[in-house]
Amino acid sequence: MPKLKCDVDKCLYNATGLCSRHAISIDGPHSFSKKETECCSFSPRDHRNFLAEISDINEDISLETKIHCDAKNCVFQRNAMCYADKVEIKEQKDTIGAKAQHESMCKTFECVDNCK
Repeated sequence: MPKLKCDVDKCLYNATGLCSRHAISIDGPHSFSKKETECCSFSPRDHRNFLAEISDINEDISLETKIHCDAKNCVFQRNAMCYADKVEIKEQKDTIGAKAQHESMCKTFECVDNCK
């Protein structure tokens, strides 16, 4: 499993740069760049999901996370899974405090040779 680092501070599952989910999903089936990907597992940290956050406190938080990925043009994607050694999820460059999944991106995305 890839080692996952998350810099999307406003995500419910971000636990000081690690992800408290055991698996995440990356979207971007027609992506040709990092900016065209997004973390589908993103959930905003706010008062409506406060109880969900508390329920995750006792979860084993690990650096390694299973990553489902549909970014077919990424060199690390095979059979809808990510096989990069390390993956970094970040906020879109123009975003401060992401509030929705489309404001996140997979910084590790690398386009295969035949990308535009």
